[in-house]
Amino acid sequence: MGKTHIIGVGLDLGGTYTGTFITSHPSDEAEHRDHSSAFTVVNSEKLSFSSKSRTAVRHRFRSYKGFDLRRRLLLLVAEYQLLQKKQTLAPEERENLRIALSGYLKRRGYARTEAETDTSVLESLDPSVFSSAPSFTNFFNDSEPLNIQWEAIANSPETARALNKELSGQKEADFKKYIKTSFPEYSAREILANYVEGRRAILDASKYIANLQSLGHKHRSKYLSDILQDMKRDSRITRLSEAFDSTDNLWRIIGNISNLQERAVRWYFNDAKFEQGQEQLDAGKLKNVLIRALKYLRSNDKEWSASQKQIIQSLESSDNVLDVLAGLDPDRTIPPYEDQNNRRPPEDQTLYLNPKALSSEYGDKWKSWANKFAAAYPLLTEDLSEILENTDRKSRIKIRSDVLPDSDYRLSYILQRALDRSIALDECSIRRTAEDFENGVVIKNEKLEEVLSGHQLEEFLEFANRYYQETAKAKIGLWFPENALLERADLHPPMKNKILHVIVGQALGISPTKGTEFIDKIWNSKVKGRSTVRSICNAIENERKTYGPYFSEDYKFVKTALKEGKTEKELSKKFAAVIKVLKMVHEVVPFIGKELQLSDEAQSKFDNPYSLAQLYNLIETERNGFSKVSLAAHLENAWRMTMTDGSAQCCRLPADCVRPFDGFIRKAIDRNSWEVAKRIAEEVKKSVDFTNGTVKIPVAVEANSFNFTASLTDLKYIQLKEQKLKKKLEDIQRNEENQEKRWLSKEERIRSDSHGICAYTGQPLDDVGEIDHIIPRSLTLKKSESIYNSEVNLIFVSAQGNQEKKNNIYLLSNLAKNYLTAVFGTSDLSQITNEIESTVLQLKAAGRLGYFDLLSEKERACARHALFLNSDSEARRAVVDVLGSRRKASVNGTQAWFVRSIFSKVRQALAAWTQETGNELIFDAISVPAVDSSDMRKRFAEYRPEFRKPKVQPVASHSIDAMCIYLAACSDPFKTKRMGSQLASYEPINFDNLFTGSCQVVQNTPRSFSDKRNIANSPIFKETIYAERFLDIIVSRGEIFLGYPANSPFEKTPNRISIGGKEPFSILRVLEPYLNKAPSDEKEKQTIYKVNKNKAFELFAKVASSKFTTEEDKVAKILEALYYLTIKKDIADIIATLAKSKKEITTKTLEQEIKKECGITNIKFSSKEFKFSGSLITPVANDWMKILSNVFNNYSKDDLKDETVLAQAVQKEWPSSFGSKNLHSKAKRVFSLPATASQSGAVRIRRKNLSGQTLYQSQSANSLYAAFPVKEGILDWRKGAARIHPALQSKNLTPFKYRFLDYDFIIPMSEFREIYNKGGRRIELAQGTNSRRYIRVEVPKELFTEWFGENPMSLSFTLKFNIEEVFRKRIYVHFPELSNFLPTPREGDNHSGSIIFELLGPRVIFRYTAGENKGGSLKDIFLEAGKERS
Repeated sequence: MGKTHIIGVGLDLGGTYTGTFITSHPSDEAEHRDHSSAFTVVNSEKLSFSSKSRTAVRHRFRSYKGFDLRRRLLLLVAEYQLLQKKQTLAPEERENLRIALSGYLKRRGYARTEAETDTSVLESLDPSVFSSAPSFTNFFNDSEPLNIQWEAIANSPETARALNKELSGQKEADFKKYIKTSFPEYSAREILANYVEGRRAILDASKYIANLQSLGHKHRSKYLSDILQDMKRDSRITRLSEAFDSTDNLWRIIGNISNLQERAVRWYFNDAKFEQGQEQLDAGKLKNVLIRALKYLRSNDKEWSASQKQIIQSLESSDNVLDVLAGLDPDRTIPPYEDQNNRRPPEDQTLYLNPKALSSEYGDKWKSWANKFAAAYPLLTEDLSEILENTDRKSRIKIRSDVLPDSDYRLSYILQRALDRSIALDECSIRRTAEDFENGVVIKNEKLEEVLSGHQLEEFLEFANRYYQETAKAKIGLWFPENALLERADLHPPMKNKILHVIVGQALGISPTKGTEFIDKIWNSKVKGRSTVRSICNAIENERKTYGPYFSEDYKFVKTALKEGKTEKELSKKFAAVIKVLKMVHEVVPFIGKELQLSDEAQSKFDNPYSLAQLYNLIETERNGFSKVSLAAHLENAWRMTMTDGSAQCCRLPADCVRPFDGFIRKAIDRNSWEVAKRIAEEVKKSVDFTNGTVKIPVAVEANSFNFTASLTDLKYIQLKEQKLKKKLEDIQRNEENQEKRWLSKEERIRSDSHGICAYTGQPLDDVGEIDHIIPRSLTLKKSESIYNSEVNLIFVSAQGNQEKKNNIYLLSNLAKNYLTAVFGTSDLSQITNEIESTVLQLKAAGRLGYFDLLSEKERACARHALFLNSDSEARRAVVDVLGSRRKASVNGTQAWFVRSIFSKVRQALAAWTQETGNELIFDAISVPAVDSSDMRKRFAEYRPEFRKPKVQPVASHSIDAMCIYLAACSDPFKTKRMGSQLASYEPINFDNLFTGSCQVVQNTPRSFSDKRNIANSPIFKETIYAERFLDIIVSRGEIFLGYPANSPFEKTPNRISIGGKEPFSILRVLEPYLNKAPSDEKEKQTIYKVNKNKAFELFAKVASSKFTTEEDKVAKILEALYYLTIKKDIADIIATLAKSKKEITTKTLEQEIKKECGITNIKFSSKEFKFSGSLITPVANDWMKILSNVFNNYSKDDLKDETVLAQAVQKEWPSSFGSKNLHSKAKRVFSLPATASQSGAVRIRRKNLSGQTLYQSQSANSLYAAFPVKEGILDWRKGAARIHPALQSKNLTPFKYRFLDYDFIIPMSEFREIYNKGGRRIELAQGTNSRRYIRVEVPKELFTEWFGENPMSLSFTLKFNIEEVFRKRIYVHFPELSNFLPTPREGDNHSGSIIFELLGPRVIFRYTAGENKGGSLKDIFLEAGKERS
């Protein structure tokens, strides 16, 4: 047998911080800190896991793409028709026609309105509340989901306006009062808040929609009528209108093409012939695409659907598609609001026995087993004919060539049913027998032997064990399809509304027919007052979710307590919400039973809040969504849940159900799991030196979903800023606080129950006592491989008493008499025993014994002291049974996905290694109760007080949590074997044996731009496009100057800069190839020379991409001096800023402001022949002045602080000459004028327009440069020397003022080199950008504390500090030479600097961005370093 190595892992999972502890050891050696590591993964806020912005960008680009494709198609149609009519257009006519047609396709209007208000809250609200509410009655009904009804209203501006008018007169307080009176089940604070939020959402959204017209929005039909009026006045389209016989026909063609969705025109152009440049209309293909596009649209609007069918029929029967389009009213082809209920269908995760795998492993034996079980138990074959009529898994899809006969699948169902039989109904006791067989215990099972006729019994038990192991792994997310007996369905399930009657029938334990009756007739029936079955089930679900994770436990307790005679009044103080739910259950269950004519036994199936809440979720949430499983799975589960003698036939079908429910969370945990998996894989390769062995990787995870879910939600809220996430976060944190209170009250109860007296010595207790296990850990380990950590087995005693007791069993007679008297009021052992026996057995009969925290003090005393009775005591056995059953801990689905994701990535990273070495990887996930890991952390804090866990955790604390989770798993010997731990489980944990004392900080940040190979995964350019301009050269009256002929705005002086020097006019000769006209000898008459932009841009591209001459460089520099940028600026923003300022608004104030907006500064160039220097103001400053002065003359500053007044003021003063007379013109929502601008990371992009003309556009790049060049050993750090990223090097992209350089090699900006290493102090430098250098420092912990005055283990992953205090008064004073190597950080607010940690512990590594550099040249130091960091 090969060697075995253990890579043990402890995980403290979180959204922002993930603490990880890894220890590596051979299976026969104990763990040790020398072979352990700890790190915390930190998710940077710069790393976005949200697809929201990406989706918005994708939709915007689709809009641009859709316009391009529609324009392309319309031009093809125009060319085709002109050709058919044998009409030829001159080039100018053709270009004018292209411009006209393009214009008519722009600004198509809206087909569906979308308010900016978040209305997602409506999805969970009961429509009956709104359908009968004042002001809402005429707009909503109680039969459709509220969000669906809102969609219809939102697409009717008139209805939205009427609704808003109604709501505007209603007070929110009246709405609250109405709900409390009419729907008392919704009166709880949290639930009521949801309805109030829903009302606000409707009010805000309807107001937004009502205001759309005033903002310039038009419905698509209005857009269509406007362009018809404009077309009748447009001479550019006359010839094409004639080709289509009339302008109206052309209008209909344009309208119908404009109505096509982007996917439809994409279908048309998805053809090789178009990619090869063939631009000719294919009328047949266009017809087919139009039919397909119309059939693809689905709507709930019956009138539109009928019209859709008629149009499809017209197209199908016509020989000329353009004739149909020319006669088709474009209003009829406006896309409706689509019934998009077929998007992102889920996949059925149900697991079935795989007949192919069974035949591969067991030949025909498995069929023999199935047939024998079918013969012995015919019940196992029930309903299989109906089930097998439906496709249940991907491997049974009929089109596959390798599909097995249905008989094989029938036998696999029978065998799986036999394996999953309920324990009460399984006469063969397969599960228990298989477990005994696995553990080497041979028990005679005559019934099983009889069924299988004694054949292959051992092989069957081995098969059964494999099945049970796979299903167990599926529950914790560790099932993998490779070499498995099970197969996943992997089918898209049907729409929920198609099988809703089946699902509801299952939930109620009734037939599908009865399920239909329930949905149609009973669901909306009134139970009491206005409360319906639906509203009550909704209220139950809301109360359950709001209450938190202890609802189930507390609900059972309240039910039991009421049966015992406790009154609602007694219980309501602590359990008011639970009692409210109980009352609702008691109201609605008999009502449903009566309506369906069900017996009391049948009603018991749904006589609980969970079934009723499930009904609400099934029927009301995601009505148009998908079922989670196939119809076959539903039918199979329905059979499995049928009751016989009070038990279900089988458990439900297993499923590989561990997966994240949220795309944001999936991305977050996927990123974190890569970091963890990468280090596990590295540890495996480093530690394992054998072949053909086994590597076990057990991962211990804390079963506490609050912390994990809260941290993920917090991360999501930080990035998305959505209010609903904030509310969710508050709910999670409240539940977490409740859990912590329960844990705290547990310890307080244990201490309080001792009554201040040690039970073992009778001596008074102080706060320094110890908590002892009444039944010693060593005893329970030997008997049941378990430790009883439940509260009932814990007692607070003195240290002396605990030491004297050791591992002995104590009886009541061993307890101090004064202690017994304090607890029971007597020391009479007989009397105490009788009281304990009586009380415990009553608690057991009532089902309350397991809820220790809900017992009274006297009941707790009896349950705890039952463990001091003799072993034959019934009370003692009852308590021990409860102890044994309360050891389970579960991990939530997202945590399980995290672990599974880690395992999957480790397998991926080690795939080649395992193939090469022949080693097998075995994974396991062990859940640790949160209370156990919390207790371990407290014990560690007692041992090392400096690591006591604060409320706001330091970054290293998360890795300590991970270590404590690992230790908590190892300290439970039931889990020790699975962890592969060799720690001394019977002795107190020696923390020093594992605690590494250090923590690596792994920051999840976007990869450095210079390190990226693929830059397309992040935005390359910013969205703003700038206007590029050149100053004119003007010759007049014997002078030559730059600027404008007119005087400067606000002044009488010329708005120009004189060109001086020895030969000022020679500038015209130098720039001649780049001017719009040849220079003239005429110097008196005014002549304006303009720069030809395209020629100038071609020169810029040449000097940037290839070797150039001195003359070309000179010309480029002159043109760069003449170059400036403008950008459109919103005048309202400028006015608002001035209105809020404390300045008095005068003409001088406005002039100063406008000069800032319109000034061109730093215009200079100098050579031997000519030179110029100065600044100018663009003439548009006059327009700025006119509007600003008029606004401030007519309105006060206070008036203009109101956004509505400000908008009206700007619109009123905007010159009418700036507008358009066309009906189909751009709505002026932002009133803007050109202002001068500057760019960072400026690039010029060359492209071609539709006519093939070359165009240039200037944009800013988010990142541009990646490296610095080195020539003949000299590193070039000059401004402009940095080289752009290789992926951006293109003839179509030119950075501003960029020059081609000849170099030997380049050094990436992110490359670190060691520049100092002395006395345990190590410094590395990376070039960074032109203005930013990056420093990495490694120093001993003591020196770090001396410098910064902080213990690094108590800090977050960043630290802010005063630069003067730390660098200039400490570091440079004690180590003067470091001033050459350690520049001060960039200064933030209040002269503060910041560092980011990479390692914490005995050695500290941190990095920062350098500011100034005193005492040496970093460039020279970097070049001389020579030693690259590995």
